[in-house]
Amino acid sequence: MKKYIYMMMIACAAIFASCNDDTHGRGEGSSDNVDLSNLTAEGRIGQVVLKWQNPTNPDYYYSMVEFVNAAGETVKQKVSVYSEDKDKGTGYTSAKILGFEDTNNYEFIVTPYTSYGIAGKSETVSCKPEDAQFAYKYIPETVTVEGAVEGAVVKWVNEYEIPVTVKVSFKNLMGETVVKEVKGNSDGSLTIGAFVDPTEVTVTASNAAGTATSEPVVVVAEPAKGEIPRVNYSIADYSGGILGGGMEIEKLIDGNWQTTWHSSTSAAGPLHFTVDLSTVYQVSMVEFVKRTDDPNASGYPEHMEVFTSLDNSNFTKVGEHEFDASYVFNHVVAFEPVNARYVKVTFTHSGSWSHLAEFVAYSHKDVTTRYAEQAAAELVPDP
Repeated sequence: MKKYIYMMMIACAAIFASCNDDTHGRGEGSSDNVDLSNLTAEGRIGQVVLKWQNPTNPDYYYSMVEFVNAAGETVKQKVSVYSEDKDKGTGYTSAKILGFEDTNNYEFIVTPYTSYGIAGKSETVSCKPEDAQFAYKYIPETVTVEGAVEGAVVKWVNEYEIPVTVKVSFKNLMGETVVKEVKGNSDGSLTIGAFVDPTEVTVTASNAAGTATSEPVVVVAEPAKGEIPRVNYSIADYSGGILGGGMEIEKLIDGNWQTTWHSSTSAAGPLHFTVDLSTVYQVSMVEFVKRTDDPNASGYPEHMEVFTSLDNSNFTKVGEHEFDASYVFNHVVAFEPVNARYVKVTFTHSGSWSHLAEFVAYSHKDVTTRYAEQAAAELVPDP
């Protein structure tokens, strides 16, 4: 039994020794090829970025960076072999030296070491941290993009809170180059559109004086499909007069199906209204909601026709619909995709006045409409 335990101890010791002999160790360690090369330094806002090519020695493990700070203290920072340069990859290191509050010139000494403590030749490089006024150069690097309906939301980070002008450019549905600018000294975002295909978006940033501009960054925006943002809707034209009392024509586009537009009590038909979507979108479907506040109301819309236009002058008929007053929700007119800024609706009605609760436009026919849930609930029998 004792012999068995003794043999097990020898086996465990052997395993332990093999575990210590990791990828950075070869016996006693080699002193060959321990020197690093191509040491560079780049000043950033409040920091310096050091980069170098690692020693080819397989036992190389880390480098020690030393410098004297503004207070006269020697600062040391160990940089692992795993601090890989994301641009160049394996075999190259990138290290950020942080905490500078001035733009003085600093000398950095970098010494490589193997996992056995064998040091290579020290290399020296000098660099100045950048002044905060150059923060604009780095804003495009922070840009992210999120898809929106027929467009995108572009976001960026202004870490140093320096006044800048961010410029965003892209091509819209009509093939026109659109350029938008945002000025500020904090993080920002911008909603852009309209486009329906993956679209390149170019972002640059300039200093407050506009005398210097960053390198451009290009990101690809993937637009979504769905409800065209109603926050931008407005009424461009309508007939039928105004009843008043909180039932104005704007109730058609307020996003609340419990409010109603009601014409005057002597509205001669056919009536019409035109919604301005604010910019050119690709429109494929519109949805209407009948008023719901008065089950005994008369004057419902009957036959409806939908037209679209780019300029609010030349309209093309794209669809029509028999408005069934027995259904409250989800009166939908779908048609082939068409580029349009204005949607005009004309309709006959059953009395000397008419009314509607909601109008919504969509970028695609194969999407769930805003009022699909209410429409489905209406078709469920009351137990």
